[in-house]
Amino acid sequence: MLEFSLVAVLVLGVLVFVACNRADRARDFAAAGPGLGMQFSEDLPSETAAAIRAIPSVARRTRNFFPRVLSNPEAMVFDWVWQDDRLKDRNRGTQTVVALRRPGASMPAFLLAEKDAVTRDDARGAGDAVVFSTPSRWVDRYVLHGASPEDLRALFPEAARDATGLPSGVRIEGAGEWVIVYGPERDVDPSAFVAELGRAREIVAAWTAPGTASN
Repeated sequence: MLEFSLVAVLVLGVLVFVACNRADRARDFAAAGPGLGMQFSEDLPSETAAAIRAIPSVARRTRNFFPRVLSNPEAMVFDWVWQDDRLKDRNRGTQTVVALRRPGASMPAFLLAEKDAVTRDDARGAGDAVVFSTPSRWVDRYVLHGASPEDLRALFPEAARDATGLPSGVRIEGAGEWVIVYGPERDVDPSAFVAELGRAREIVAAWTAPGTASN
C-alpha cells in the first residue's frame, strides 16, 4: 500500500511539473509576441490552418496539435506537437516551427531536407524524390520530395538550388503560399524567436531571390 502511494505521488508530481512547464511556455510565447509584431493564440489562425495542415509532414500524421502560436498575416512561430495514433506505436514528437507566407504563390507540396534525415515515412508521405544532377553540393547533401516533380523542378531551378543551404538538422516544407522551417523535435526558447525568425527568412530568401526561383 505504501509503495502504491509513493508511485501515485510521483505520477502526480510529474503531471504537475509538465502542466507548469506548459503554462510557463505559453506565458513566454505570449510575452515574445509584441517584439515580433505577432498575436498569441492557442491554435493556428483559421485562415492559415488548412494551408499548414496540407504540408507533407503535417498531412501524413493522424493527430497534430498547435497549442502555442504567434502570428501575423505574413509569418508565424508555433509549437507543433504530433502523435501517431496507432495502437502499437504511439510515437509523439514536438518541435518549434517558423512559417513564412509567400503571397500569391501556389507551391506544390514539398519536403526539402538532408538525405540522411529523411525517413521512410517522410518519403512516403511527401512523394517521390525529384532527381537532379547539379549542383554537386546539392546532389550530395539534399533531397527534395513531392508529388509534382515537374512543378518542383520549376520551383527549384539550378540557381535556386545553388543558393539554398540548410543548417544541419533543419528542413523546409511548403504548400500553397506557406513555407515552414524547423528541426524535427527541436524546441526553441521564446527568447530566441527573433533570431530564429531571421534565420528562417534568410534560408527562404536565398532560395526565392529574383533569378533563382520561378514561382
